[in-house]
Amino acid sequence: MREIIFNTSLSGVLDKSDVFLPLSAPDQARLLTQLPEDEFTFLTIRSTFATEHVLAVNKCGTIVLSRGVNGTEPAKFPRGSCVLFENSTAVTKWLVCNHDCCADKPCECEGVAVAGKYLPDGNVGNLWYGFVVFTGTLPMQIGTSPLPAWMAATVWPNAIMLSGTPTAPQPVTLSVSATNCKGTPATTATTLQILT
Repeated sequence: MREIIFNTSLSGVLDKSDVFLPLSAPDQARLLTQLPEDEFTFLTIRSTFATEHVLAVNKCGTIVLSRGVNGTEPAKFPRGSCVLFENSTAVTKWLVCNHDCCADKPCECEGVAVAGKYLPDGNVGNLWYGFVVFTGTLPMQIGTSPLPAWMAATVWPNAIMLSGTPTAPQPVTLSVSATNCKGTPATTATTLQILT
């Protein structure tokens, strides 16, 4: 996907079923110089009545469109409608889904470690919460030993929050672990005292 500098207007009508941009010859040439053969970018077409994101590909020196990208609908655009490259949701979504942080060098995987935890004792009938935070390369998988019926878990990319209202005065043993690309899990275990 190419990020380009492009802002112009349509030199003719773009119907809903059209796959070629009606651009003036200078605008077409300017777009082709920024978009080499078989490369693509996302463009936004905007009029007073509609906005559409399209995927534009250079095929043999012609810009070919895939219409209605990222939930937008193909629309009819009158002559003079704006055509531009902008940081749209289509661009952002493509960059997020296709970003390769290791493109320039091999990625090393930093193993998982427990960065901190807060798992206090609790009292019957009072809201209780605790959490465990991990460090290491994302993504990581975080899990727990079986939880008591009163406790729920909320998992984030590198942490887990446990919460609930204890129902009986008994000890609760918790084990929380995480693992990632390194394959070696990091585990922490605690026994909570639930008091009346």
